[in-house]
Amino acid sequence: MARKILVLGYFGLETGKLDGQTVKTRSVYAMLQQELPPSVYKLDFFDTEVLKKGKWKILGLLRKLSCCRAVVYLPAQNNLEKFFPVLYRFSRLWGFDILYMVIGGWLDAFLKDHPGLVPGLSKIKGVFPENEDVIRALREDFGMKNVVRLPNFRICHFKPDFLRQRADEGSFRLVFMSRIFKEKGVETVFKVLSALNEAEPGSVTLDFYGQVEPDYAERFQDLLRRCPQARFKGSLRPEDVVRVLAAYDLLLLPTFYPGEGFPGAIVEAYLAGTPVAVSVWKHNAEYVKEGETGFLIPLGPEEVSSYMERIRKLENDPALLLAMRRNAYEAGRQYTSEAVWPVLRPYLEG
Repeated sequence: MARKILVLGYFGLETGKLDGQTVKTRSVYAMLQQELPPSVYKLDFFDTEVLKKGKWKILGLLRKLSCCRAVVYLPAQNNLEKFFPVLYRFSRLWGFDILYMVIGGWLDAFLKDHPGLVPGLSKIKGVFPENEDVIRALREDFGMKNVVRLPNFRICHFKPDFLRQRADEGSFRLVFMSRIFKEKGVETVFKVLSALNEAEPGSVTLDFYGQVEPDYAERFQDLLRRCPQARFKGSLRPEDVVRVLAAYDLLLLPTFYPGEGFPGAIVEAYLAGTPVAVSVWKHNAEYVKEGETGFLIPLGPEEVSSYMERIRKLENDPALLLAMRRNAYEAGRQYTSEAVWPVLRPYLEG
């Protein structure tokens, strides 16, 4: 009889939402589809977004839970707080394993405010954070021994052309690719771009990609109107992201978003062979090697000038840019499904 595996998380299929949570949830499911032989495993999923249509739909989830052997669980904070205790009780009743794929870098801080979750989380088959700092805290502060690092990743077979000609000759091409709202550093990006072009008009362009948060849409449009060197190019299908990023010289991400873990934008830029300039925030320093795969910029009064300095440095040194492109791509190879699957596989086979 096939071993039934259920992926439980927020896929966002009803609304087409694309953010770190939905992209990772879909990536995990796609990896399992790719790697699990159908002769041995029966793979299924439940999109928690459907519960917004009616709580009665949880009956469909319970039906799936009752006959599975393992649940690959990708909750956000609200789901972890309210549903994990229920899920854990059913796992004891029906005998299925729980493999918790952590999204973002908030779990250790969250458990300090919700210590009642620790006993159950400590007893499930595995907890898989993205970040070393989170793993260290879970082990040292909460005594959890079932934690294993599983970094953010993408399924990707793209290989960049490092010697490509720029698609937009005469300008240095910057890109921002993430959800678009203030805490992702959007306003810093506009300040940097405006300052660069005030000093040297037309030398730098920047394209924004991503879904605009509704309560930020009016502000974002106002900023675009004031900055002709910036263009909003909408959202991309996940399978197109890496190929599009490869056409740019540098990705900017001055994020100060509280829930940041291992930003998918860094993973995707690396896989495209595009270096990054990101804020010194949360766990970013774990993934960016200064002057090799990108630049780490402290938040604060010198932030804009620091971004400008690094951008001009790359703009004026093609050899350095080429070297950083190669370094970024090499770094990205550890964040592919081929690299992370061997870590997860034993927990599904056992």
